[in-house]
Amino acid sequence: MKHVIENQFLIATIDCKGAQLLSLKSKENGKEYIWTGDESIWKWHAPVLFPQCGNFPNGYFYNGNNYKLPMHGFLRDVEHTYQRDGVYIFTSEKREDYPFSFKAQTTFTLNKHTLTHSITITNPSSYPMPMSLGFHTGYLIKSPLLIFENTEEEVGGRKFKCNDATLSETKLYTKIKSRRINVEGEEGKRMAVSFSDCTTLVIWSPKGESRNLVCIEPRIDTIPSGTKEPFAIMLKGNESITLSESIEIIE
Repeated sequence: MKHVIENQFLIATIDCKGAQLLSLKSKENGKEYIWTGDESIWKWHAPVLFPQCGNFPNGYFYNGNNYKLPMHGFLRDVEHTYQRDGVYIFTSEKREDYPFSFKAQTTFTLNKHTLTHSITITNPSSYPMPMSLGFHTGYLIKSPLLIFENTEEEVGGRKFKCNDATLSETKLYTKIKSRRINVEGEEGKRMAVSFSDCTTLVIWSPKGESRNLVCIEPRIDTIPSGTKEPFAIMLKGNESITLSESIEIIE
């Protein structure tokens, strides 16, 4: 089931499956800013990655048992319960591929020209729970210029131009200080993506498709080089963690 939230400036559509943002449109210019989910290129729109980010074919071990999760985990595939406008809940007992209980609350809020998307994971048990968490938001924008708020050593400055050459391989940054990126598309779209503290920032586009789709992905994630298991943290019992991103439409 799909739901709509809106204000004077923006209208957003959210799917209960995965609590996934499907659309974000400006009422002022009629433009769409979220990837359309064209299955011939990339079937998603803005999935949340949990309890792992990426693909770990060998799985992980817990209490001597080997478990294997699907790529990017399972949260993006499950039906969430609609609570009220912009709020979705998913609770899980122990699964065959993830033997931990947890609660996921996804919240979307609109404030003038900005949509804020946050997800809170709660561990209701008394035992630590291994996990990673990330956004994989796809933007419908043509070969954008990304302008970081700070000079970034890994980027080589403040600016990164997205095109098929620069995104021939996934960009994964682990030392980003910026928490806001201005995004300027060649077709004239302009927006700013802000996010809470994260361990990695991924910039990705399907090969040859940077003129259609670019993903900006803040994550609480492991670093792939040398990583044998998919989890970034151990969430303590009766504790929660929140990751958030905001999309401000400028033009």
